[in-house]
Amino acid sequence: MAGHSQFKNIMYRKGRQDAVKSKLFGKLAREITVSAKLGLPDPGMNPRLRAAIIAIVGAIAGALYPAFKAAQKDPIDALAYE
Repeated sequence: MAGHSQFKNIMYRKGRQDAVKSKLFGKLAREITVSAKLGLPDPGMNPRLRAAIIAIVGAIAGALYPAFKAAQKDPIDALAYE
């Protein structure tokens, strides 16, 4: 039975993290939809839509920043495959 407890801990922790992420992105997507329906679909003319787009880009950038940082540390070109 080695490893069963570790897998369950990872599974439950990932489930909670995914639920939080899903709630955040669902809320932001709903805000973009509502603000686009209420005003013009152009973010330059609709301040509510512009704010929603900035919020979702900030959330995505926050999630992608560690991946970009890790990619800069270990460039794929440096790997040698034989």
